[in-house]
Amino acid sequence: MNSIIVRITNGLGNQMFQYALGRKLSLINDCPLKLDFSEYDNDNNRNHEGIELNLYRFNINGEIAAISEINGLIPEKKRIENKIIRSLTNRYKKQVGKYTFHKKNYIEDKWKGNLNILKAKPPLYLNGGWFHYNYFQDIRDVLVKDLTLKDELKNNYFSEILSAIKESENSIGIHFRRKYALYPNTKRVFGVLDLDYYYRGIEYLNQQFGNLELFVFADDIKWVKENFKPNQKMTIIERSEYLTDSHDWELLKNCKHQIISNSTFSWWAAYLNSNINKNVLFPRIWYKDPKRQKRHEKRKPISTNWIKI
Repeated sequence: MNSIIVRITNGLGNQMFQYALGRKLSLINDCPLKLDFSEYDNDNNRNHEGIELNLYRFNINGEIAAISEINGLIPEKKRIENKIIRSLTNRYKKQVGKYTFHKKNYIEDKWKGNLNILKAKPPLYLNGGWFHYNYFQDIRDVLVKDLTLKDELKNNYFSEILSAIKESENSIGIHFRRKYALYPNTKRVFGVLDLDYYYRGIEYLNQQFGNLELFVFADDIKWVKENFKPNQKMTIIERSEYLTDSHDWELLKNCKHQIISNSTFSWWAAYLNSNINKNVLFPRIWYKDPKRQKRHEKRKPISTNWIKI
């Protein structure tokens, strides 16, 4: 049977964007969704940068693609053909990409939000980031169900923290991304948010609600403990054998309100937060790179309830 195959790469937030487009296309075409996890080592579920495969810890709707299926969609001839098409499309986007993009079996993300991808038909292999909510905005309810942590992974330690978050009058999920953001390539594109951004966000939420309780998530807990000193009740969620990235994400998602970093990890937690009265605060400058920031500013806001700080 023809299917949609999606290559899953990088960290959890990126994995979710890739899954979301694949899920959307599988629903449009009423066909199976299959996932290519080949970037991650079979022994430890990590890629060459040490980033962990977390997507399979959620209630996703898809199976692992066989190597034969993957290779059948990206033979050498097809790779060369798509390289030429991509080159022409970058130069003559309206004339070429408009008519050829959705007719390929192997597609990379070079079209920056072009919804022609939704016309693509199986068999299909998707290799890219697909960082645009327009691809899947109308299946958010489906993604809310799919992207929930599996029950068997909800250990006692996780459940205690989750209960504290839900019982808090105004739980505020705060996410710091530092270690990954300081990688040379990432730092050049995104930069690192300063503490002032978070303090201004806390001040804004205090004006709206008061009685805040902060739940802080970070990839560098030591730095947070040494440098982040808000005058609020605060719980720093420390990583342990009982809490992985996927546990952190589920907890962050369940906070009533959020101050997110410029990362796909916390973007998804805010996007799938089920609190209808949530306040999501996000950085006005998402990209350090001026060209990317300019494109970012041209996008329509994901929601009028999201607040730039």
